[in-house]
Amino acid sequence: MAGFEGRAEEHRLSVAHSRTDGADVLTVTGEIDRDSAPLLLRAAAAGSGAERTVLDFGGVTFMDSSGINALIAAHRTVGERGGRLFLAALRPEIARIIEIVGLDTVILCRDSVGDALKS
Repeated sequence: MAGFEGRAEEHRLSVAHSRTDGADVLTVTGEIDRDSAPLLLRAAAAGSGAERTVLDFGGVTFMDSSGINALIAAHRTVGERGGRLFLAALRPEIARIIEIVGLDTVILCRDSVGDALKS
C-alpha cells in the first residue's frame, strides 16, 4: 500500500494512508455514503498486509448504511490477510451508529489512533 491517497471530491470524502509503528493508518475525512463508500473499501483493500489497519475516523462527519457495509467488507478483507482492523477517534454520532448496529462487537474500536497502535 505504497502511499494510497484517494478522494471522492463530489462526495466530500478523502482517505490518506500513512505507515506508523508497522501499522497501516488510513485517515478518513468527510462523509461516507453510497457513492463514497467504495473509496473507503478500496483504501482498506489496498493494504500492505500489516498486522494492524487503523481507520482514523476523527474527521468522519456522516455515515449511512453504505459505510457500515464498507466497514464489514474491510474487516473481512483485512482479516483474510491475517490482520486486525481498528476504528479510532470516532465522533459521538458515528460511534452511536456503530453501537446501534453492533459493529463495535466485531471491529475493535479505540478512543485514539495511539490507543489502536498500542493494541
